[in-house]
Amino acid sequence: MQKVAALLKREISVLVNDYIPKEIGIVSITDVELTSDFKDAKVYISFLDKSKENEIFEILDQKKAEFQKILGKKLTIKFTPRIRFVVDNYQEKIDKVEKLLEEINNGS
Repeated sequence: MQKVAALLKREISVLVNDYIPKEIGIVSITDVELTSDFKDAKVYISFLDKSKENEIFEILDQKKAEFQKILGKKLTIKFTPRIRFVVDNYQEKIDKVEKLLEEINNGS
């Protein structure tokens, strides 16, 4: 399952970078989670300009079916997973924890 997720991550990264206009900024695929039956894939994305979030998701939603079709031709697996894009808030969580730790250390 990890190999398929890694392959999906690589292939979807290429597709996203081909279809997201450069003026919107860089969109990174940070992780892909597959269901055990390989029918659904949750694709985590991150980007620097949070003001472009709606525009990015609009483009990705429009291209999702095309991405799945391309992936179906490239991958040699029984099912092409349905893709669902979600924002990866991992860095924000790290920043929040670091800020809290800093506040604790400064208060001591």
